Amino acid sequence: MKMETIKLGALFLMTFLLLGTLGTFVSAQDVVEEWVELEEAGTTPDSPLYGLDNAMDRIRLAFTFNRERKAERAMLMAEERLAEADAMITANQTAFAERAQERHDFFVQKAEEALADIESDGEEAVAENALRIITRIQNRIEAHQEKVEAVHTRILERQSETMTDEQLEHLEEVFANIKERANNAEAQVSQRKENVKTKYKVLTEKSDEEVEEVLDEIESEEELAQNRLSRKERAEKRIERANQVTEKIVTRFRARLQNAENLTEEQKALMEQRINKFEVRTEERNEAIRERLRVHMDTDDDDSTDEVEDESETESNQGNGNGSGSGNN
Repeated sequence: MKMETIKLGALFLMTFLLLGTLGTFVSAQDVVEEWVELEEAGTTPDSPLYGLDNAMDRIRLAFTFNRERKAERAMLMAEERLAEADAMITANQTAFAERAQERHDFFVQKAEEALADIESDGEEAVAENALRIITRIQNRIEAHQEKVEAVHTRILERQSETMTDEQLEHLEEVFANIKERANNAEAQVSQRKENVKTKYKVLTEKSDEEVEEVLDEIESEEELAQNRLSRKERAEKRIERANQVTEKIVTRFRARLQNAENLTEEQKALMEQRINKFEVRTEERNEAIRERLRVHMDTDDDDSTDEVEDESETESNQGNGNGSGSGNN
């Protein structure tokens, strides 16, 4: 009887792992803000089963051999860890949020490794297909970056007034690490895309303009350009919200500083330092978002400018033609 129980348990575990490997990710989603959805947290870091949950995810990833699928799955796992960090901070367990952040960074790194292994050598069709796959992964990574920013902003809006100075500082450290990892992934995918674009140019012997036309078509078909425009609009609103939250937090800190009669000069200096640090971090965060969006939109803006110039030139020529016709009459 005992042996049968062990066999059934092993069979259940194998079935679970197999389904997790072959199946698709289907889970509830958390609407962070309008049009931004986040995978719902599964087993959270405060659970004794968290180590097992992560081990099974690593096994699923190891048995995913398609590179694009592997990168996609790794980013979904990273997104789940982002949701776990959110859940832990919501429960005022910031120490466990750091553990979720470490797991997030691990899975983002796995996505980068899968990206680096995508085949792009040999033939024109292989290189062009690699460009398409990398564009899809790039779209996914940029969407993840937006979710990181959205979750961070939501936590500050929702909880900053009830968090202690230490909890708030820990929150900022956790998200600084998450953003650093996500920024690195974005830089990696951009560089990989540039390298494959160069290979494609050599293989096809196309001009720079012809290669850019192919890339523009791929980005349009994969909806990267359209999604970047939407993300830009949402980011501008998010920056406004972040500034409003920062203003409230700083006002609260300064009021506490002014009304604190029992604080030593050293404690007052430390609180003033925290206030300044928070203001600087917010401005650096907003500037980083603006710079990233500027880089994303540069190509699209150039294309739009070219189209406007072409239309203006056509209208001008038509106008001159109509004017000459009127004169001849």
